[in-house]
Amino acid sequence: MPHQPQQGPADRRFDPQGLGLRDDDAQRPLRRNLRSGCGGSRPDPKPGLLNQQRRGIGAVAVPILDSEGAMPLTLSIFGMQHRFDNAMLARALPMLRPTATSIAQILTR
Repeated sequence: MPHQPQQGPADRRFDPQGLGLRDDDAQRPLRRNLRSGCGGSRPDPKPGLLNQQRRGIGAVAVPILDSEGAMPLTLSIFGMQHRFDNAMLARALPMLRPTATSIAQILTR
């Protein structure tokens, strides 16, 4: 009997609607960042408890895709929001993207 890979969340394609993301003001920045290949923490345009819990944290992430286009992992850097400026992103993204590509190549072996 051939080996049957286990199915799980990492085996699914990225599908914003499937994750319950709506095209409203609170979700547009996240969807735009995920489509462009970099995630990030942004304050909610609608203030609330979640916004207060996230305040002060910044993050940038790049997807790690497998050979079928699924996103089993992301590679991210996070820390204090005031350090996540354009200069930091200009330094971080050129390191994150090739590292994510290397990990993806290992996953597809």
